[in-house]
Amino acid sequence: MDSFRVRTKTLNFILIVVSMAFMLYLLKMMLRIGQGLGGAAVMYEVVTVLIIITFIALMLPGLGKSIVVDGNDIIIRRYFLFSEDIALYEVDHCDLVTGLTTRGRIHRSYNELRIYYNGYKISFTDIGYANWDRLVEYMNRNGKINHVDGRSKFQKYIDDRFNNMMK
Repeated sequence: MDSFRVRTKTLNFILIVVSMAFMLYLLKMMLRIGQGLGGAAVMYEVVTVLIIITFIALMLPGLGKSIVVDGNDIIIRRYFLFSEDIALYEVDHCDLVTGLTTRGRIHRSYNELRIYYNGYKISFTDIGYANWDRLVEYMNRNGKINHVDGRSKFQKYIDDRFNNMMK
């Protein structure tokens, strides 16, 4: 009988909390600066608050998301507050998307598991969540996994050309 919890990795949790604290500190500093601007202060403060609230809203979903598996019972938590109890049979299917890469300066490969249940979807990545591999193994053992190649069309084309050249 399986029993485990998939949650944000500790390092990622610390980084998100520190960056949210920094953004709140930055908000406090910007509001103080805005007080000295006179008539333009209101617009400056509104824009500052909107930018920081947007940043925090983008960080919060990843922080408060977890899944607890206990046998055939699954508890899905979002935003620390909302939780759903479902059974394994309520999971329609899971897409295991492989070959994804991060964008920006550092290109890092990662995989994502998307769980579809009762008309909803929740996803977890292997670089962001602890026990991700146990969840994939659990869903695979229960026949819920569909494999999806997440590489771009260009990458697939290059890989196919290279493989045909090597034959």
